[in-house]
Amino acid sequence: MIILKSNNFFLTFENLHEYSKKMAEKTAEEHYTEGNSLALNKEYVDALRSYEEAIRLDPSHLKSWIAKGKLLINVLALREALDCFSKAIEIAPDCIECLLEIASIHTSQGDYDEALKIYDKLIVSHPSNKEAYIGKGWALYRSGRPDESLETLENILSINPRDDSVWYAKGMVLFEMGEYEEALSAIDRSISLNPGNDDVWAKKIEVELKSGRIDDAIRTYDALIMRRPDDAEVRYMKAGLLYEKNNYEKALQACDAAIAITRDYIDAWELKGKILANLNREKEALSSFDFALSMNLASATAWEGKRHIYEKLYDMENANRSIDMLILIDPKNCEYWKDKGKYLYRLKRNEEARQAVGIANSLLNQAKEEKEQSLGKKKIDPDYINDEIEDITFDEDEII
Repeated sequence: MIILKSNNFFLTFENLHEYSKKMAEKTAEEHYTEGNSLALNKEYVDALRSYEEAIRLDPSHLKSWIAKGKLLINVLALREALDCFSKAIEIAPDCIECLLEIASIHTSQGDYDEALKIYDKLIVSHPSNKEAYIGKGWALYRSGRPDESLETLENILSINPRDDSVWYAKGMVLFEMGEYEEALSAIDRSISLNPGNDDVWAKKIEVELKSGRIDDAIRTYDALIMRRPDDAEVRYMKAGLLYEKNNYEKALQACDAAIAITRDYIDAWELKGKILANLNREKEALSSFDFALSMNLASATAWEGKRHIYEKLYDMENANRSIDMLILIDPKNCEYWKDKGKYLYRLKRNEEARQAVGIANSLLNQAKEEKEQSLGKKKIDPDYINDEIEDITFDEDEII
């Protein structure tokens, strides 16, 4: 018999294989842990490599198969994710987490019967598993059976009426059905049971906006701000909603509050520039756009904002410089070339203006051909195609 001495204990030949496997699992565990850290930082390619290395070292490393599958779901590689969870099931046939993920993928892919089979088996074997009821409810709704969907969710609520996640699921189904009042009632119930779920707050705002309850959505943002006073994004989102409502003064206050929390919040600086432009505070607006550009010179939003201000002030030189930057960002945008032609005509640079308009028309003709091809492939009536692509050229007189 072969006997090896290691760290004050003995290994026989029979258990040497198990010892080597444990060492491999430790190394696989390290790669798995590294993969999780990378995934949290959204470094998905490197995370995937770490999980795959863990699996290479230990093909039975269940946690790595599951983590790899979830990462693939995040990047919408559902078929590959399904393969991962199927492999995990071979390793651990009773893995509830894996079965739930497989059922969810089937639902996403429209394989509702397969999903429902899995959910029904899980409900029988684990009758208290709320995720199975929620998944079944969603699969039933997606398969065109909304009444059965709600009935499934009501069944679990009758057992545990204080489960916030089931109330949230019910609210989502009702929202998809267009039953906004009932959806809000269910979502409010979920929030009352668990105020810390950001997804539920976001869904509440979405329902309020979809149903035209703008003022209610603003109040919901205010409630979120009270809960998360240091969250710049919530203040920015509120500012955006107020901007869309043309409530520019309050939008500016919300935007400034976001910037006060996160100084380098480029989206907030871009929005602030747009708000100030609408308040006719052009100098301040230009400064806001310039600050955004100091962080990202390729910000089309900031250059758009600047060129519209310069055009309003009839500063064609700076308007033309701004449109040049926009053309660098998006050289195939025919509207940019058209506007460049307009600025050049006003600067009395007629030959350059004609060249710009020529490029605009060339790009439009290219768009016309692509439109004909895309619509033609669908075998749409030729008259319809002509209607879709008429008025495809610019007239120099129109620009002058």
